[in-house]
Amino acid sequence: MDDPAKIAEGLAPLAGPIDAAAPNPTNPNVGDVPAVARSLARFGQRRPVVANRTSGLIEAGHTLHAAAESLGWQTVAWLWVDDDPAAELGYALADNRTRDLAVYDPGGLAAWVTELHALDSDVLEDAGFDSEDLGDFMSDHGDGLEAGMMGSPAMTPKDRQLAYEGANIRSVLLPFQLTRYAWVLRHLATIRADLGVDNNADAIVRLIADRVKEEPPADA
Repeated sequence: MDDPAKIAEGLAPLAGPIDAAAPNPTNPNVGDVPAVARSLARFGQRRPVVANRTSGLIEAGHTLHAAAESLGWQTVAWLWVDDDPAAELGYALADNRTRDLAVYDPGGLAAWVTELHALDSDVLEDAGFDSEDLGDFMSDHGDGLEAGMMGSPAMTPKDRQLAYEGANIRSVLLPFQLTRYAWVLRHLATIRADLGVDNNADAIVRLIADRVKEEPPADA
């Protein structure tokens, strides 16, 4: 039977039988195998499964390995190491824990999701966002760049208007076509980071002040 494995060209020299190493039976991380399988089917394997030659166990890439098995792959790309028990457990734990510690910038992620949806919604699903996820995500984060200024970005327009009025705040509506909207969000996220501000309003005020060479009025 032909091997359906899709391994990136640069990893091809590392390819070996999928059963060359076994999953660690004590691995505490439970990954989303179907989601990773969708990614493998679309994009192929782009990073190796890390395995310990000494113990014959997988250190990192358990979910990727399981997803490849679910697709009927007969080979995967392996990165072999010779770790003692402490290094084996330490690296496996670090691989899981460092991913847990990562956080998304809501505006930047919203920009990526929006842009990819405009380019190819099928690819977006293979990246882990189905239509229901997308709706929920954009409801929570689509204007998340303004979060922190007036509470939850999931407020209804009427609630937001009342909150703005109560706080002596007014908003400026800037409509964009979807692809340009993603571009604006992505670059505003960079500008916010460069300027050290945490919302779009402050970023735009700083840009305008720099352009007109005039200090903005102080907040009332």
